[in-house]
Amino acid sequence: MAKTFDSDDLWLEALNSGDDEAFRLLVDRFQDKIFRTCLSIVNDRDDADDLTQEVFIEAFRSIRSFKSQSTLSTWLYRIAVNKSLNFLRSAKRKAFLQTLGLLHIPDIPEEPVNFDAEHESLVLKHQKKLIWQAIRSLPEKQKAAFILHKITGLSYAEIAQTLQISLPSVESLIFRAKRNLQKRLSRGLKEVAQISRIAF
Repeated sequence: MAKTFDSDDLWLEALNSGDDEAFRLLVDRFQDKIFRTCLSIVNDRDDADDLTQEVFIEAFRSIRSFKSQSTLSTWLYRIAVNKSLNFLRSAKRKAFLQTLGLLHIPDIPEEPVNFDAEHESLVLKHQKKLIWQAIRSLPEKQKAAFILHKITGLSYAEIAQTLQISLPSVESLIFRAKRNLQKRLSRGLKEVAQISRIAF
């Protein structure tokens, strides 16, 4: 029977004692979520996979320094966000960031090929591209808070713990992110509509 823990405190105690099963459970439970968080920021599956491994390596090495002011999950997300943002800041990526997006753009599901569906698919794809371009253009803190809320699915309280900021700061960051996105998208989506009318 698989081992489970009723609380983070019991889990942390097992991790601190070097319980391999406790660490395996930590990886199993959070690996996919950490990967998606990294991928949303770095936009490369191989890089996101490497960063995910680095997150758990750091977690393993620094588990004894973990403070119980936050949960294990928000601590892992904090490591993931910091590593991903540091990766993007690195000199290795600077040449690529001018041409590559910073965020993963989900593929559009394939549809039957006909004029109307193809037109709709192209417009939808361009709209999604505009949205992700707008997100990646946000200031760093706004972008991190927005991704953690809308993509990773964290609550405002969990984001506050992850980014180590106050709850009002999280509310302000997400409010400003939404306002900035509305401004950026208002013009972009109007242009899409105009192009669509002209082209089709």
